[in-house]
Amino acid sequence: MKLRAPFQKVLSEGIDVYQSQTDEKVIPLGKKIKVKGYSTKKEFQVISDWKSPRVRQHILSNPDNVIREVTTDSLKSKSELTHIGALLLIKGVSYPVASAFLHLCHRKPYPIIDFRALWTLGYDSVPQYDIQFWQEYVEFTRSLSKKHKVNMRTLDRALWGYSKKFQ
Repeated sequence: MKLRAPFQKVLSEGIDVYQSQTDEKVIPLGKKIKVKGYSTKKEFQVISDWKSPRVRQHILSNPDNVIREVTTDSLKSKSELTHIGALLLIKGVSYPVASAFLHLCHRKPYPIIDFRALWTLGYDSVPQYDIQFWQEYVEFTRSLSKKHKVNMRTLDRALWGYSKKFQ
């Protein structure tokens, strides 16, 4: 992974493109879930719709108790693998939706895996998502965030916006 442009350019050019009002519902919801330690099916559906509305019917087909139990396991586990892996057990959830949930609801900083962010990081096509790629992506974005002293939400918005503007 390598930024297509210097970090400050990605940040300045990308952040202005991202429409932050799209976050108005999900940011407070993520904070609420973080405090409770689990998500209801309705809450999970709101986050899923924000990231990928076309999987709604699959998300809604999951029993309420499954969403609650899986999100509890994901948020309370000490294992990085369980954080993402548990969420992938929910019908309709792929890495992008699972990463959006973690990004908004987990105490640790997680990026959202998205074709736009990946383009900004040098990928011309979407790579195959698997646990190894996920771990590398998390490590790379966390190091960028720490090195440049920006939170993960700001970094995510900049990566997405830069691609939206230049791809």
